[in-house]
Amino acid sequence: MNIDVSALATGVVAVLTPYLVKGASKFAEEFGKEAYEKAGVLLAALRRRLAGKPKGEQALANCEAAPTPENQTALAQVVKGELVAEPDGAAFAAEIAPLVEALTPLLRAAATAAGGQFMISAETVGAVGPHAQATIHITEKTRRRKRRRTE
Repeated sequence: MNIDVSALATGVVAVLTPYLVKGASKFAEEFGKEAYEKAGVLLAALRRRLAGKPKGEQALANCEAAPTPENQTALAQVVKGELVAEPDGAAFAAEIAPLVEALTPLLRAAATAAGGQFMISAETVGAVGPHAQATIHITEKTRRRKRRRTE
């Protein structure tokens, strides 16, 4: 299997971000049990892989504390490094690629079903094996307050 590690690393962070932002119970409520379970398995696999690696643990902790674009990019770079690491980077990629591929449509479907509560943007970033891989960003729409007219 030929895997685009950049696309996969970005995909890992993209699908985990809503889980990290909302917390497990809120994520399950909004995106469904299947997405919740798969995201939990993906996060557990990532934690196992980064255990004992200070740079990786710090990148994950930073992204959990504040999933800013900068922290997401830093975590994606760490994940990319793990995907190409010898001797078992390919095995790690093979473990997590199916989870990312399964989560992407679940998050998209749940966000669409939320009736406009979420904004979805997607960007194709490469291919994982024979399947196209896209990064999907799901953010909650902010409500604008209406100003009262004063006369």
